[in-house]
Amino acid sequence: PTDYSIWVAHYDKDHDGNLPDDIFRYSDKYAAIILGPMPHSTTCKGEYSSILSTMQNTDGFPPVIHLEKISKASFQDAMEKLISNGVVAA
Repeated sequence: PTDYSIWVAHYDKDHDGNLPDDIFRYSDKYAAIILGPMPHSTTCKGEYSSILSTMQNTDGFPPVIHLEKISKASFQDAMEKLISNGVVAA
C-alpha cells in the first residue's frame, strides 16, 4: 500500500474542462485519482472520449475511480475499494 495523496476532482457544468493530467502521469506523488462528475468534452482527453477513458487507457496514471455523484457514501466506497485493492493503507 502506498501512503501518498489521493486526488479528488469535481467539475461542474461551468468548468472549462482543463484538467491538469500531466501532473499525474508517472508521478509518485499520487496513489489514486477519484473523479467526480465532469463534462466529457475536456481539452486534455486526447484521442479518447473522456478524461476518464484517457486515464484508464494510458500508461503511467495511478488507479482512477469515477464517482457518478460525490457523497460521503460514494467517497467511502471508493476508499474501501482502494484499501481492499492494496492501493492505500487503512
